[in-house]
Amino acid sequence: MDQIFQTGVNQKHIIYSIDEHIMARRIQADAVSRPSYLANDFSHSLSSTIYNNIIYYSYISTEGVLNLRHIYSSTPLFRLGADASCRYEDVFITTFNNHLILFYCINDLTSPTWDVMYIPSPETVNPAEPVSNHNPAGHSELAFEHYSSVTSKPLSTHYPTESDESFSKHIMKGLTHLPHISIFNTEAHLILSIQCADEKHLLELSSDMSIISHDGINDNMEQQSKRHLEKINELQGDIDSLQNASSLMMNKISSLLEENEQLKNDHSDLKERNSSCTHMLSEKEEEIQKLSASLNETKKALTIREAQIESAAKQYNELMEVASRYRDEAAKWRMKLAVRNQS
Repeated sequence: MDQIFQTGVNQKHIIYSIDEHIMARRIQADAVSRPSYLANDFSHSLSSTIYNNIIYYSYISTEGVLNLRHIYSSTPLFRLGADASCRYEDVFITTFNNHLILFYCINDLTSPTWDVMYIPSPETVNPAEPVSNHNPAGHSELAFEHYSSVTSKPLSTHYPTESDESFSKHIMKGLTHLPHISIFNTEAHLILSIQCADEKHLLELSSDMSIISHDGINDNMEQQSKRHLEKINELQGDIDSLQNASSLMMNKISSLLEENEQLKNDHSDLKERNSSCTHMLSEKEEEIQKLSASLNETKKALTIREAQIESAAKQYNELMEVASRYRDEAAKWRMKLAVRNQS
C-alpha cells in the first residue's frame, strides 16, 4: 500500500512498490526526487508507518519471509520465516501509545489453521542524537540528509535480527480460514477487526499492549449489528416504497413529457398552418386589390360607354326627328304633285 508521510517543513516522502521493488521518493515544494530502491525482493503485503520521525515498512519477500525495515538501512531490523517453516500473510504495521506494532497472520504449514499474532516494540524509543546521514549501499540517491532534524534513533537496537518467539503475542488461534486484519487507530484506542470467512471479531489493544474486550465488543457489536440490520431492513422497505412511488412518478412524468411533446408538435403544425393561411390571405388580399382596381377601371369604362350610348341615342333621336320632318315634307310634296297631275 502506497503511503505519503510528512517528514519536514514543505517536505514529504512517499514509499511504494513496483513489481519486486520497494522505493521511496522525496517530495519538496514542486520537486520530486529520483527513486531510492529500498528492497528488491518484494512479493506482497507492503505496510508502512512513521515512528519518531522515521519511516518503517514491513512486507513479505519473494522467499516468503516477513521483513521489518526502516529507510536508513538495507538490513532488516526483524525477520520471520527465514527457515521457510511458516507461511505469513496480511502484514500490517502501525504505531500506538509510543509503540511500533507489527501485526501478521501465520500458518506453520503442518496445520490447516491460522493464528493472528502481533509484535510490539520491546521498549519505547527515547530521543537521542540525530541519525547519521547516509545512503545505504545499493540505493539510488535520495536526500536522506533532509532528515537531519530527526531526533530519534531507529529501532535497530530494539528488535532482534531473526525471529524470536518471546516477542510474538497471540491475538487469535486456530482460525480455519486465512483472516483479514483491519486496524482502526485513534490516539486513545486501537481497534482490530479480524474477518475470518463469515465470522467477524472485534478486539481492542490496551495501552499495556494486551488484548482486551474480546467477547464484550463482539457481543455488543452483534446486538448492534442485529439492530442495524433491522433498521436497514426497515429503511430498505421505505426505500422500496419510495422507489415504487418514484417509478410511478417517473411514468407520470414520462407521460406528461410525451403529451408536452405532442402539444409542441401540434403547436408547430398550427404555426405552419397559420403561416400558410396568413400567406394565402395575403395573396387573396393582393388579388382582391387587383380585382378592385380592375372593377374601378371597368366602372370608369362603363360610365364612358353609357355616356357614349346616351350621346348616340340623342343623335339618333335628332336624326329621327329630321327624318320625320323630311318624310312629312315629302308627303306634302307628293300630295301637291298628285293634285297638279289631276288638274
